[in-house]
Amino acid sequence: TITGTPPEVAAILMDAMGADVVGINCSLGPEQLIPLVERLASVTNLPISAQPNAGMPMLVGRETVFPLSPEEMDSYVPALLDAGASYVGACCGSTPLHIKAIAEAAGNHTPKERPEIAPFTAFTSRTGFVKVGHTEKPIIIGERINPTGRKVLAKEIKEGSFAMVKRDALAQVAAGADVLDVNMGVPDVDPATIMKRAIMELSMLVDVPLSIDTMDPAAMEAGLKMYPGRPLINSVNAEPEQLAQVLPLAKRYGATLLCLPLGRGDLPATAEQRVELAKEIVLAAYEKGLRSEDLLLDPLVLTLASGQDSAVQTLRTLAMYKETFGFPTVMGLSNVSFGLPQRPYLNSQFLTMALSHGLTAPILNPLNGTVKKAFVAARTLLGFDPAAAEFIADYGLDEEATVTNAASKKVTAVSFNSDDPLENIQHAVEQGEKELVIELVEKALADGVDPLKITKNALSEAMNVVGEKFGAGKVFLPQVMLAAEAMQGAFQTIKRVLPDSGGITRDTVIVATVKGDIHDLGKNIVAALLENNGYRVVDLGKDVDPEEIVAAVKRENATVVGICSLMTTTMPMIDVTIEAIREAGLPAKVLVGGAVLTQEYADKAGADSYAKDGITAVNIVKKLLGDD
Repeated sequence: TITGTPPEVAAILMDAMGADVVGINCSLGPEQLIPLVERLASVTNLPISAQPNAGMPMLVGRETVFPLSPEEMDSYVPALLDAGASYVGACCGSTPLHIKAIAEAAGNHTPKERPEIAPFTAFTSRTGFVKVGHTEKPIIIGERINPTGRKVLAKEIKEGSFAMVKRDALAQVAAGADVLDVNMGVPDVDPATIMKRAIMELSMLVDVPLSIDTMDPAAMEAGLKMYPGRPLINSVNAEPEQLAQVLPLAKRYGATLLCLPLGRGDLPATAEQRVELAKEIVLAAYEKGLRSEDLLLDPLVLTLASGQDSAVQTLRTLAMYKETFGFPTVMGLSNVSFGLPQRPYLNSQFLTMALSHGLTAPILNPLNGTVKKAFVAARTLLGFDPAAAEFIADYGLDEEATVTNAASKKVTAVSFNSDDPLENIQHAVEQGEKELVIELVEKALADGVDPLKITKNALSEAMNVVGEKFGAGKVFLPQVMLAAEAMQGAFQTIKRVLPDSGGITRDTVIVATVKGDIHDLGKNIVAALLENNGYRVVDLGKDVDPEEIVAAVKRENATVVGICSLMTTTMPMIDVTIEAIREAGLPAKVLVGGAVLTQEYADKAGADSYAKDGITAVNIVKKLLGDD
């Protein structure tokens, strides 16, 4: 999808949310949909639908033509069915004759038997998924985004700053976290509002799945609504009120759910008591329509100070969970050493024992070298690291070099402490650090750094890097928008601190969707990116008459006009609008774009440039105006 969601991720989430059929429509021809159907079929047993266009559109004169005839279209039907499609139809460019031919081809073909996909538990982010279970290699859930016991982090969150939250997220991912636990438990703030913002910020910043860590149902639902994927809910216990509030949320939003063996009475001291409580939660979850692959179990980790056999009972619980349920297991590691010296050492020893007893996903601090090394070593010893490749890659150097190497990796990923202030600002924009970049720009200006150097050598260079990564598929639209927002914050800071600094405010750009077309997602993205690059943008909206666009160009003295069409039926309005601008004698450059447009069409229509995406549009505007 435009935001980077692959077929597998979409299918896993839709399956969990209760879809009856998943599929792909429009966008491509049948030949291009075949491998995508195969990818859907690799993760779900749901029926799959495929509705391709009648081939990839071509421009003949001023008419958009879809090249595949009914006979050519039906030739792809056997391959679509063999790939896993249960239903086949057609979209743009098709006619009743196409549908008839497809139906006949489907009726005459006996598809290959579709392999049954064994149930599995997975978390998804917007762009990827992580499997967890006893046959999968153990994963790390990063624990650092938690203000408990962290006064500075709690203070920042309370003040509305998420700089430390984002730095902790990036640092944990760089250190190997597969999932990030998000706890926003700060007094005197609205838990739903703060959780919603945290999930929004982090889901744009990192590619790994998130765990929504709260016992507040309102905050839990706010996070679930905002999250573009299948998260882990951490957690639900056996109290009837909790079950009644949390289980429907997990079902409605397709989340995985961590079951914590606690009830209204005393803490369950033995493994047997914990297993019985887990059974209560699991049966209640089944009654609400949740599946086995939606559930994970927590063995309940108590500090060693609470009793000499507390750790032993946790290990016994893990083993009994594996035998009784077979579900994945998650536990907070650091609780075991609370109140004791040498905590990293105790944690690492307990971690290896727990992994050997059936732990699949510890919640830990991946930045702690002792604990992280124990985790990698245990995964290797348990047979999840063939030829010890991961262990050797991480720890194949001597001790001193290993520490230096790890520190170097961490600095490269998340540090903004270079001696070069422009480099710090550039990295902050690339990472989408909206709050931090303001501080860095203010400091650079106070130290006498030329604002034009900041603009050219830091801000513009950062967006060039982001643009290259976007073009290479290494980042997606949300990260681009985050970087652009950081850049806008930097521009505004320069204007605020040095209102007379020249060269910052750029030209006016008009944007509009042409007459008859009511789509505006792409236009809105381009407008936001242009604004965040310092341009003044006048957005005329959608379904805009050519005359209105001409009048706006005159009124606003615009130097660039960006027009788009998302439908084949409205493509001719691109030609009409450009013709109106030219007849009015306006010198403005015309940039066109939209899903159905091509470079060839733009050239024939007389446009000055064509942009296939938002990043390209910004770069073209810069070049058209000599701002590059």
